[in-house]
Amino acid sequence: VTVSDLALILNGKGILSGTEAVFYQASRSNNINEIFLTSLALHESGRGTSQLANGVLFTPTDSTLPPRVVYNMYGIGAVDSNPILKGAEYAYNHG
Repeated sequence: VTVSDLALILNGKGILSGTEAVFYQASRSNNINEIFLTSLALHESGRGTSQLANGVLFTPTDSTLPPRVVYNMYGIGAVDSNPILKGAEYAYNHG
């Protein structure tokens, strides 16, 4: 699989479009199959269109910490009871 192959897969897929070189390098650096890594990102991010993939402003309950925009491409921590808040909180805390 080449970077060009990944570009064909990711073209027009929201925030993932244009990131083919990043996926290629990440797969090589971490010994993960390129198609698996790309497919998982497409699935978990709603083809690059989910709120968490595109960035969510998270304001912590601790007022001494600043709010910031966080990204959670794979929806880690995004539980069904409140997926956006929980996914954003996870991204903020594990940033």
